[in-house]
Amino acid sequence: MNLSYYKESGEFIFRAATIEDTEGIVELFERNFKKPMGLTESKNHFRWEYLNNPVNRLYILLATSREGQFAAQYALLPKYLRIGDRNVVCTLSQDTVTDEKFRGKGLFTSLAEELYREVQRDGVLFTYGFPNKNSAYGFFNKLKWREIKPLNIMVKPVYIKGYDYSHLPYIGNKSVMRFLFKSVLLLHNSTFDKSIDRDISVEEIKDFSPVFDEIWERFNYKNLITVIRDNRYIKWRFFDKPENNYRTFIFYKSKNPAGYLITSVIKKFGIDNLFVVDFIANDSSILKSMIFRIDEIARESHTPVISVMLPSVYRRYFYLSGYVKLLERLFPQDLHFGVRIHNEFENSSSVYDIDNWYLTWSDIDVV
Repeated sequence: MNLSYYKESGEFIFRAATIEDTEGIVELFERNFKKPMGLTESKNHFRWEYLNNPVNRLYILLATSREGQFAAQYALLPKYLRIGDRNVVCTLSQDTVTDEKFRGKGLFTSLAEELYREVQRDGVLFTYGFPNKNSAYGFFNKLKWREIKPLNIMVKPVYIKGYDYSHLPYIGNKSVMRFLFKSVLLLHNSTFDKSIDRDISVEEIKDFSPVFDEIWERFNYKNLITVIRDNRYIKWRFFDKPENNYRTFIFYKSKNPAGYLITSVIKKFGIDNLFVVDFIANDSSILKSMIFRIDEIARESHTPVISVMLPSVYRRYFYLSGYVKLLERLFPQDLHFGVRIHNEFENSSSVYDIDNWYLTWSDIDVV
């Protein structure tokens, strides 16, 4: 479903994007960011993300010159979220691009305000997102977003026999990773209960398997604000994504699906990091087994650092397993989190408390 929007204002035309604009949007992105939308290409990535997403609504506004040149765009990605006992549609703030020759004309804020009005009329409850250092000021100071802190990001150094740790990177005058290794490896023999439930088994899958509905239905934290992680979403987000390099593990208890883990190795600070991209564990024994498996995956893939974004309810388990909370200034990229409400709902203020969210790295489209 596309928006129906058209407005002429001065030297620009503001209009809703359609599938026919794919080529122009891709060119605008690549020309200004000097990189593709995906790992190596853009068109398939754009089609996957905006044209084939489960909600099937295209929320992109364009600003073009009178001659038809693409000047700017703002895109929202619709998602099904669970809030309390309700399934609702919200939007994730995505690509904001203004062509270099048209900057300084207020196109970003104009497009955003117009698009917010359109999705408000369409029943969207709120927009949330992770602005970077270039756009954070505009979102929080001009577009009435409220910043929510702190994001729960934790890291764990992993000892790998034979790994050359002398090449760990420096940030400023301090070796961040060396500091973490010195402090966290001391916790190797932590108080975390290392006993494993023998009734738990793990299977790595290469192709999509329709077990995620069952895992989602048994999910313990539906009271949190979370993307609905059912078969439809998981297939689209991880298995249909072009050029994905995810590994997916299903955890079974008494032969019943009870959790899943999705990981990816990504280079940050000049070294490979194992990102815990997404996970659901339907009881503490599954979570403990999952944490141990993450360590094994890191060693198997020869990655000396594990990074996880996680909901507050899981912090204790990861802390006891040797993870430490990453300070904001040491995030792998400049990262903020915020929300703008479009339509008030019961207990709307709950969105402003980070403890009410179930967030993982998968909620950020760059991972």
